[in-house]
Amino acid sequence: MTRPRPGIRIVRERPNSEPLVSIIIATYNWSSVLRLAIHSVLWQTHQDFEILVGGDGCTDDSEAVVQSFGDARIRWHNLSSNSGHQTAPNNAGLRLARGRYIAYLGHDDIWHPDHLRTLVAAIILDKADFASSLVEMIGPLGSNYREVAGIHPSGGYRGAKGLPVSGVLHRRDVVSRIGEWKDYREVWRNPDVDFEYRGVEAGMKFVS
Repeated sequence: MTRPRPGIRIVRERPNSEPLVSIIIATYNWSSVLRLAIHSVLWQTHQDFEILVGGDGCTDDSEAVVQSFGDARIRWHNLSSNSGHQTAPNNAGLRLARGRYIAYLGHDDIWHPDHLRTLVAAIILDKADFASSLVEMIGPLGSNYREVAGIHPSGGYRGAKGLPVSGVLHRRDVVSRIGEWKDYREVWRNPDVDFEYRGVEAGMKFVS
C-alpha cells in the first residue's frame, strides 16, 4: 500500500534479442480502455516483453492509440474484417509471437505491476506448461458483483472451470502441441476454456 505508483517505461528502439514474453491483446473499437490495458503492461516490473495488439477489424482510433505510446516493443495488426470474437486476433497474434512464453490481456482488463514477474517465476520454477494468476472480476457500479478466480489446488488444474484468460501465461510451444484457439462457432464451450482443457487432455502441467 505504501509503495510508489509504478511509472511507465518506454523503449524507443526495438531490442535486438527475442523477448521472453509475447503479450497478446485482442481488441475491437474500444480505444479508451485499450489505452489503460497497454499502460498496465508498460508499468510491469518485468520488462522483457513484446506487445501484440490485434484489432478484430477495428474502425476507430485504436491504431492511433497504440502508436501514441511510442514504444518500439508494441506492434499493431488489424484483421480485414470483424470475426466477432477474440479467437481470430489471438491466433493472429500467436503467429506473430517471438517470445518463449505467451500471455493474454483483455482490452478492458489491467494487470498488477508484478503480474508478469510472478507468472514467469512460477512457470520456470515448476517447469510447467501453463501458469495462472489470481484474477478479480468487478462488476459495474451498483451491481455488487465480485468474483475471484484463476487459482487452483496444488494438485493441478483439471479443467472443471475455465481460467480467466487475462491471468494465463503458457509456453509458446504449447500451440504446436495442441493447436491454436478454435473458432467459437465450432466448439460447444468458450474457446478459451476449450484451449485450456485441451492442455489438460494432453497431460500438460498447470501451476497457479
